Formats: sequence, C-alpha cells, structure tokens
Amino acid sequence: MRAQLEQLAEEEYRAFTAKLLPGVTDILGVRVPKLRALAKDIAKRQPAYWQAQPTCFEETMLQGFVIGYLPYDEQRIVAFVPYITNWSLCDSFCTRLKSTKAHREEMWRFLQPYFRSDQPYAIRFAVVMSLMSTILSSCLGVMTRLTTPLTVTTLNALKEFKHD
Repeated sequence: MRAQLEQLAEEEYRAFTAKLLPGVTDILGVRVPKLRALAKDIAKRQPAYWQAQPTCFEETMLQGFVIGYLPYDEQRIVAFVPYITNWSLCDSFCTRLKSTKAHREEMWRFLQPYFRSDQPYAIRFAVVMSLMSTILSSCLGVMTRLTTPLTVTTLNALKEFKHD
C-alpha cells in the first residue's frame, strides 16, 4: 500500500499539509479525495486492511476512511481512536463515519468515556462526533429540531466540558 500511496503523492501538497500539521513528519502528500477513492475500493476488496499497522500519515487516514466505508462496528472505531494524533485525522475520520447516523443513541453512549479521556485527540473525537451526529445534522433540517432531547443533552454536556 505504501508504494501505491507514494505514487499518488505530490511534493507540493506534502509541503502544504506539513504546514497545517506541525510536528507530523510522516506525510507523503496524497490529496484527501484520492485517499477517499482508494479507501472505498479497499473497503470492497480488502475490508481487513483497517487492521494493518500504518507507517505514515496517509496510511492512517486511509485506514480511518476504510472503517468509515464499512458497516457500523464500535470495535473498529475503538481500535482506530488511538491512531488519531492530530486534528486532520480526527475530523476526517469523523466525517467518514456515515454509518453512525443510524446509531445515534448507541454512539452517544459509546462516546462517553472519550469525553473523560486524558488524551486530547480522543476528547476531540468525542466532541466532533457528538456535534456531527446531533447539532450539525439538526442544522441541515428545520432549525426547530435543535431542541431534540439528544441535541439538548449534547449541548449541556459540552457546556460543562473543561480540559486543560
């Protein structure tokens, strides 16, 4: 897989991405749309790929995308969260978890331990997922839906959230 990603890499994009992700040194420079397309294909042909040990930023992102294209499975998500080491991996992974929309109540319960984590990107994962599954999806509909019980619960939980 690494060789295939290196063929898709662009030096100019690598330099751009590196500026957005200070401290991340294993960037090849593969554009996200290419990673998503590759992940969609991998999810169909090699669904177990998500279990491989990533060796660079793009392999990690690719694995997150593959998980997103597979059916909802909390164990895959649990296995991936420790690999979330920056905002880009976190937010990109969360946007790919489309299957969680059908499991909102389960996801809310699932996210609770992550809100109390001592790992900043595990916390970010919980916050982004809760916002995406409640507030943002509500905003796409009628604005009055913002008062749904789960949305109010999410907002109240986030209001109390503090992390140093």
